[in-house]
Amino acid sequence: MWIRYLLPSISAAMSIFVLPVARSQYIPPSDSGSGLLQSITVTGEQIPSNESVLPTTQNSVAPYDLDLNIQDTPRNVTTLSRTELDDIHIHDVRDFSKLTNSSYTNTTYGAPANPAIRGQYTDVLINGIREGLTSDGTGLPIDFNTVDSIDILKGPPGVVYGSSTYVGGYVNYNTKQPYFDRLRGSISTTFGSYDTYRWNIDTGGPLLPKKLAFRFIYSGENSGSYYANILTQVHSFYGALTWIPSGQYSLVFNGSLQFVKYAENFGFNRVTQDLIDHGKYITGFAGSENIYGGSNLFFPTGIITLDRSRHVSNPDDFSYGRKFYGQIIQTLVLKDNASIVNNTFFEYVNRNVKSSNAYSELIDPAIHFENRTELHLDFSTTVGKNTAISKGPDEKNAKASSFFPFIINNKINLGLDIDYKEINAIDNYYAEVLNAWDLSKPLSSIHYINYYGSGAVPIPGRSGMFGAAGDGYTNHSRIFTIAPFYQNILGFGDHFSLLAGIRGDIIWINSQDPLYSATNAASYTYGTERFIGRKGDNTIVLDPNFNVSPTFKLFKWLTIYFTHNYSQSINPGLAGGFALSSSSNGNGTRTLSNIPVGANLHQVSQLFEVGAKANLVDDKLFVNAALFSQERNIKESTGQSLKNRVRGFEIEASYQPNHNFYLTAGYSYLDSSVVGSPQELQQYPVDAPQLRRANGSISTDSFVELPNGHYRQPGLPKHLFNFLTHYQIPTHIGTFGAILGANLFGSYFTGYNGYVTVPWQYQLDLTLFYKTKGERMEARLALINLTDQKNWSPPDPYYGYDSITPDLPFHIEGTIIYRF
Repeated sequence: MWIRYLLPSISAAMSIFVLPVARSQYIPPSDSGSGLLQSITVTGEQIPSNESVLPTTQNSVAPYDLDLNIQDTPRNVTTLSRTELDDIHIHDVRDFSKLTNSSYTNTTYGAPANPAIRGQYTDVLINGIREGLTSDGTGLPIDFNTVDSIDILKGPPGVVYGSSTYVGGYVNYNTKQPYFDRLRGSISTTFGSYDTYRWNIDTGGPLLPKKLAFRFIYSGENSGSYYANILTQVHSFYGALTWIPSGQYSLVFNGSLQFVKYAENFGFNRVTQDLIDHGKYITGFAGSENIYGGSNLFFPTGIITLDRSRHVSNPDDFSYGRKFYGQIIQTLVLKDNASIVNNTFFEYVNRNVKSSNAYSELIDPAIHFENRTELHLDFSTTVGKNTAISKGPDEKNAKASSFFPFIINNKINLGLDIDYKEINAIDNYYAEVLNAWDLSKPLSSIHYINYYGSGAVPIPGRSGMFGAAGDGYTNHSRIFTIAPFYQNILGFGDHFSLLAGIRGDIIWINSQDPLYSATNAASYTYGTERFIGRKGDNTIVLDPNFNVSPTFKLFKWLTIYFTHNYSQSINPGLAGGFALSSSSNGNGTRTLSNIPVGANLHQVSQLFEVGAKANLVDDKLFVNAALFSQERNIKESTGQSLKNRVRGFEIEASYQPNHNFYLTAGYSYLDSSVVGSPQELQQYPVDAPQLRRANGSISTDSFVELPNGHYRQPGLPKHLFNFLTHYQIPTHIGTFGAILGANLFGSYFTGYNGYVTVPWQYQLDLTLFYKTKGERMEARLALINLTDQKNWSPPDPYYGYDSITPDLPFHIEGTIIYRF
């Protein structure tokens, strides 16, 4: 509470130093490559910045959109270079566990788009603008070929970006930019086990010398999978254009168009401890062969060792998606000390997900427009200047001397953020059943029958698809936000600085029921009550956000900091929209009422973090560590919001003595608990005696709300280790090298009550590579899961005893790259 009274004093003190002097954000083009990436020197050796794994070699604007070295940034931030991304063959957000601590992402139905950090899904930013069209971590596959580097922030974002449902952290994708020196590019192809086939064309160059340059990337994939009937087909187009007509103005455009066909993967059902420990699966069929929403019965027929490639899905279940975004970043230098930066972003998503276990999702469409304008000031104020006159013993030879006790440095970001989202989303999960199916039978038998008994209605214009109003997700929403913000960093001399910022999000929400007409025409029931639709509702809210961070630079090589971040955010539903809530009228009817109020519009998050950063061994070793405590809300799959308390410790190190060798390592401890009454599709594993009926059948998928209490967060290991090392040997015929990566994960529960535990797991990856002289050609051979560990990945906690996915076994990928 003390910070509420302290902030006005801090803001008033900062206003004294708001003088018109600042450093430009303009970055001149390089003569040797991309206009945004420079070479840096490490112990006398020139290393391109995108090949350096030392975060101190380039400034990071991501956390506060200000020009700060990572050592002076009072947050736990990890910067991943393009070299690191290539070395782990990144293809999925779950791969972030290989490069940074506190990152462990569940399978998210086989389609994760947002990684998890500190036990919660994160925001995804593209060059500093949030992609805002998801609420459950799922989405279209990510084209990492367009990404040049990644900034990963642990914990909630600051005032520049504003708060959101995701406060575990964020990842900021810095996309590839044009080449200004000459026309250059590359062609690559990747092929491997289980019909993996991907290809990429990347080219760019100047159109006007040092004034205008372009970049174009096309990526494609047509891959099968280890998992039965899974495929991924992708066509992704990316373009970038940079125009620098003068030293005072620059314009950077980038955009992407993506077409995707893929399949979700729920993994195994009927999760038991025997399945985890010994691979034993309980077979059995539903007596009526008519699977319906709610509790189902099956009769166990035996125990087998099931093929790990099986999963709860019909061979005809596929998802389709189209996505486009365009972004323009303009920088205008006003003086040597001031600049204006405008970041404009537009996004369009159309997505269709169908699953025969009775989950369907239609986003048609979702659009997002955001415009953020920032005034950057960077100046210094001399405090305590003094001039003294000294004379010799004979009163002659007078000398004037001056001293400056200290200098106050100011970095200011003052801005306005305008954001608009419109989402039309329809889904149906009320009738979702998983444990009723027997995976030993042909997967084509997985086909839900009794849709109408679930209260779903046909989606108009979508043959064979059904949706349900009042489920917490179905909505047609319009959300408009206007948010002024102020971020200031005061540097007092060389050893102390104070960062503080404040923001207010004024949010207007309009929500309508897209199934209003179809629902009322069908007169369907919600349990025993007749359901009545409602056209819509409006509301306006104000959500504040502030942070404060004192930082002490004890030595040139050592910095310590303390950070407190408080934020409120709205709690949207599917694709970022707001569904109307439903309530009983007490007369045999239930009506869609209003937009959920209270905590759903004011999700509170508080972070306390203390950290230390050390730059050692002649700038060749960087170590950062943090202790943190965070209280926040997390959103369940059903739309319910629960309190989450997480405490943790993080440490990671990067060591790169020269161009030929680097090593990164990290460890995190996460103690995360959920407070409240969490919901589960099934309360016990199917071999629990509580589910056995008198006739020998087993009851499944009955849905429960657990008693109010404190629960360890399922699907999140307390201990996470990551290690990656790269070593290469230049010779007169080219460069030979090897990359070794290792991950070690602690045990975790699959469900809230801990009836099934996944033990400690590890994975080793080894990559061998060769580059010709001059690096015109490169060949890589990746041996992934080298020791063929039978690992498991968790689902959303709601499905703790209904779903778990076997990880990929040992597999091989080969990549050939030609550069020109």
